[in-house]
Amino acid sequence: MRLWPATLLVLVCAIFSVSVGQAQSADDLFERANALYGEEQYAEAAALYDSLLQAGNTSVEVYFNLGNANYKLNNIPAAILNYERARKLEPSDPDIVHNLHLARAATVDEIDELPQLFLWTWIEALRDLFRADTWTITFLISLWLAGLGFVVLLLFKNFGARRPVMFLAILLTCTSLLLGFLAFERHQAETGRNAAIILSPSVYVKSAPQSAGKDVFILHEGTRVEILDELEGWYRIRIANGQVGWSRAETMAVI
Repeated sequence: MRLWPATLLVLVCAIFSVSVGQAQSADDLFERANALYGEEQYAEAAALYDSLLQAGNTSVEVYFNLGNANYKLNNIPAAILNYERARKLEPSDPDIVHNLHLARAATVDEIDELPQLFLWTWIEALRDLFRADTWTITFLISLWLAGLGFVVLLLFKNFGARRPVMFLAILLTCTSLLLGFLAFERHQAETGRNAAIILSPSVYVKSAPQSAGKDVFILHEGTRVEILDELEGWYRIRIANGQVGWSRAETMAVI
């Protein structure tokens, strides 16, 4: 019975050693992939980046570098897919946005986007300034300060600066609501699976989720679509100009 503290300590040390070893292995693999990319061995570099992702080592850097390797291999759909996945995590990164624009310029489909409400465009721009965890932290800090202000008002009835404190507490409460909304929207953007990239060379989008359905329009590889619904291996999709139809899930990859 007296041996359990030592056993527990050994177990904890073993788990820690394995975790550190795995982290070092992932870092080494990433550096090897970068070296291969620098030597213009793009296919080998892409394979190593992909193995990192398959092992669960997802990051902006891995997605971005895999996008670059695929772009060099002229695999435009895969490049766009990985740039989109990187942008999903870091939407305001100028390098990601620039490379994604270059890759999109190499696609076939030219789709005019429907105009968006100015207010929602502004909200999306504000939402994408920071990651969800950053918005969440600022939300909690603002909410805590607002709560502190109301506690002061309740405990000190004759507080001299009562009116300014009340104004500040109300302002912080309103700010908290906005920050909470931005944190939620950013979290949805980072974790949502409502967009995809067409990977097949060409896809006939159907009027119904069946092969015998009428062809509504055709899409080509690299085009981004919005996923509206799913039914037995089919996705109901919408493109930037508002057209809607059904396509097999196997023709695309979710961002």
